[in-house]
Amino acid sequence: MKIHLVYEQEYVEQLKYILESVGHTVEQWDYSLSQFADYSEKKQTDAEVAIVDGQAGVMEKREIIESLGVVRKNLPNLRLIIIFQKPLEKDENFISKLLTLSIYDMYFRDEYDLDDLQNWLRISKSYADYNVEVNDIKGNLNEAEKPKISGIEPSTESDRVTPTASASLASPPWNGRERKVRTEYRVFAAKIIVISGSKGGIGKTDIAINLAMAFRKHIQSAKICLLDFDFPYGGIARMLNIAPDAHLGDWLTQSKVITEEAVRSKTVQAYGIDFVPMALKIKDGLEFQRRQAEIMLDALRKYYDIIIVDTSNFTESALAAITIASEVIFVCTHDIVSISATHAYKEDLCKLYGVNPDKMSLFLNMVPGHEDISKQHIAEVFEDNPQTGVPIIGYAPYDDLVRQCRNKSAILYEERPEHKFSQGINMIMRSFGLDPATPINPMDKLRNKTGGLLSNLTSVLNTEKRKRRKMR
Repeated sequence: MKIHLVYEQEYVEQLKYILESVGHTVEQWDYSLSQFADYSEKKQTDAEVAIVDGQAGVMEKREIIESLGVVRKNLPNLRLIIIFQKPLEKDENFISKLLTLSIYDMYFRDEYDLDDLQNWLRISKSYADYNVEVNDIKGNLNEAEKPKISGIEPSTESDRVTPTASASLASPPWNGRERKVRTEYRVFAAKIIVISGSKGGIGKTDIAINLAMAFRKHIQSAKICLLDFDFPYGGIARMLNIAPDAHLGDWLTQSKVITEEAVRSKTVQAYGIDFVPMALKIKDGLEFQRRQAEIMLDALRKYYDIIIVDTSNFTESALAAITIASEVIFVCTHDIVSISATHAYKEDLCKLYGVNPDKMSLFLNMVPGHEDISKQHIAEVFEDNPQTGVPIIGYAPYDDLVRQCRNKSAILYEERPEHKFSQGINMIMRSFGLDPATPINPMDKLRNKTGGLLSNLTSVLNTEKRKRRKMR
C-alpha cells in the first residue's frame, strides 16, 4: 500500500523502515499537520492512505480541525487514519467536527504498535462506528463486517513482524513533547543540519560555511544550500563577499509549493553552493517568523541533498529549524561562560521545547593551546544527564588564520584542507559516518523522485560513532 506519513521528524525514519519491512511503500511524508495541509494544495498525491499523528506539530484542537479541513477539501479521496491521545475519546464536540469532514478512521490510544497499524490499514471505519451522543465512543465492530481496502488482503500471522520494544509507538502527551521512542534508523538523506550556539562570536558562521564546503568537496554532485538565520543582521554574505541579489526577505510570502526554477531565483550561487543570505531590510528579517521558516525549509528539502542553517538562539525561525533539523550542532568556546550558557541552551531546548537530544551534538571551537578546562571535563558537563546528554563530535584549536581567511572572504577548508580547523570540520564529517578522504563519485549518485536521496549515504549511520563518548 502507498502511504503518506504525517509524524514529527523523530518518528518518520523509524516508521518508514517498519512499514516498508512488511511490504508497504512510503510515498511522501510531512513533519506537521500544517505542512500536510500545505502539501494538499497540489490537489494530487500518489498515496492511497495517510497515517497521521493527530498532534504532529500542533498543540490546539482548533489547529487540528483547520489543517484536516484543508486536507479533506483538497484530497477528498485520500483515506486518513488519525491517531489521537486516548483522553480525546471523550470529547464529543471534537469528534463530531471530524466526522463532518468525513474522517472516520480515528483511533484513541496511549500506545500502539505495528500490529495495530496493520489492522487499521486493513479495516476501514465508517460513520456507523460512532455514537457521539453518549460519553463512550463505540468503535469495536466485528472485523468480518468491516469494509476491506481495495487490493489489500488481511495479513496472516506469518506475514506480521513482531515489533521490538524500539518499534512500539507512543502518542505524545497533549501538554508536553516528551517522547518514549528514539529514532533508531538514521539515514543521510535530505539532511537539515543546524549550527547554533548560545551567543555570538563563537565561530558558528565559520563552521557553517566550512562544513558546507566540506560536503561540496566530499559529495561533489550533491545539491547544498546554506541559510542565514542568524538574526537580525546575519554574516554569511558579508563574510564571503556575496552580493545578496536574493535573500531571506524574498521568502516572506512563499507558499510550500514551489518549482525548482523558483528556488534557484531565490538563492545566490557561489563556490558550488546555493546561499540564502539574511534579509537586506531589518524589518523583513524581524517579520520572518516560525511559519515562514517551516514553509521555506519544507520547500528546500525537496530540492537539496544537504541544507545547513546558521542560527542565532531562541528566535522563532531558529526554533523552527532546530525542530525540523536532522542534526543540531552546538558551537561552544573554551571558557566557563560559553560552556554554562550552551549547556543551559541545550537543556532548555530539550525540556521546554521538546527537541530530541539524540540529534544534538557539540563542537568545541577556538580551543587554546593550554587547556585550563580539559575536553574531558567539558564532556562530563554535557553528558551529565542520561536523558539529555550530548556527545562532543569535534574540536578546533584557536588560530588567527581563521580570522584572516574570513577578512579576505576565503574559505579555509578550500584554501588549507590540512589546517587544524579544517581537520576539526572533518571530525564532524566522520561523526556522520562519512570519510573526507574518499570523495563520492558523481556517477554513483542516485536520486529518488522526491529529490535529495544519495545512494551512497542511505545506509544506517554507524551507531558506534553516534554513541555518547568522552573526548580525551
